[in-house]
Amino acid sequence: MKRFVVLALLSFTFTGCFPVPEKLCFASPFTGTVTKNGRPVAGAVLERKIYSRLYEESQHQRVSTDAKGRFNLPAITKDVIFQFLHQPVVEQQIFIIVDGAPVKVIGFTKMDYSPMSETKGVRVETTGQSRFSTLQNRFFFEIELNDFARR
Repeated sequence: MKRFVVLALLSFTFTGCFPVPEKLCFASPFTGTVTKNGRPVAGAVLERKIYSRLYEESQHQRVSTDAKGRFNLPAITKDVIFQFLHQPVVEQQIFIIVDGAPVKVIGFTKMDYSPMSETKGVRVETTGQSRFSTLQNRFFFEIELNDFARR
């Protein structure tokens, strides 16, 4: 029995699998505002979709803006017991619903499970007057609806 325990520990060590509980950050918190012609838009609907390739797991969040056009997408995390050595790949997309159809606002491929690591080594591009920044350990996004109007 003692020999089995030693072999099991060695196999965990050499395969990169460690029985240590951990919380992985699949998507960091996002806050922001939605405006149209510079004025807040109440009730605008935003969706965030994420997909983890290793865990083959999708998650979806849907929120609406408040009376001041503000929205909040909380962090998406996963509790794991065994952490395998691998390259994290979590695809993340944020959409705004325009005329009943989702329009992509921003997308990332997160290559790290640390909070706020979506933009590590990545150039972030926004559309038109929309702006993206980091504010108090959150990503902040200002979305101007005129930039996403259907043509």
